[in-house]
Amino acid sequence: MSLICFASGKGAPGVTLTALGFAAARATAGRKVVLLEADRSGGTLAVRYQLPRQPGLITLAAAGRHGLSRDELWNHAQELPGGLAAIVAPEREDRTSAILRSDGQRLGRWLADISDIDVVADCGRIDSDAVSSGIPSQADTLYLLARPTAEDIQPSAALAAAALDQGISVSWFSSETSLTIQPRSQASPASRSPPCSQTIGVVHKRCSMVGPTAVASAAASRERSHHSRTNRRTYCQRRTKSCLR
Repeated sequence: MSLICFASGKGAPGVTLTALGFAAARATAGRKVVLLEADRSGGTLAVRYQLPRQPGLITLAAAGRHGLSRDELWNHAQELPGGLAAIVAPEREDRTSAILRSDGQRLGRWLADISDIDVVADCGRIDSDAVSSGIPSQADTLYLLARPTAEDIQPSAALAAAALDQGISVSWFSSETSLTIQPRSQASPASRSPPCSQTIGVVHKRCSMVGPTAVASAAASRERSHHSRTNRRTYCQRRTKSCLR
């Protein structure tokens, strides 16, 4: 892998925390890893760890306009507590979104060509435009995170469809289930399991699919099951109170 993107279609299901944990786990396993903040709403790591805003995404984008060599990547990274290298983004939404709109696809293409370094990109909440023309458009794998409800998963299904159209391998994660979605030309039984499901540590059940249409229906089924259990529990509580009167 080289460019691995984490994102969500709705809400805040913990994309930054998951990307950070995944990058740290890959580094611990002996891989060369850089964490890239590419969230259009602005970065958080510089504020969280009291780091300067440069070097970071600002300097990387500026250097990229004049051509980048492979070794220059480290010049734009800073060290987080624990030793993980990170390319931080400015916390202001207007500055970060402007950089990603103008330079995202070009940077993504360059990062994807670095085969011996894992670039783990925290893309935050994205839309179909980011999938078609932003950093995620160049991803080797796009991991979509969502809370396990139909209304949160449905936007991820639409993003998965857009990514599949571009030949990007997609995995979806919630706190209950993981789904790996591959373009039909790439799908095979051996390649459908997400390689990082155990690393992330949030997957309790796993199932595979080749198309995105089952995502929302699976979530809707869990919703119906949840409401059924809730209704039974409420009924039993009422019966118990009635018997105690």
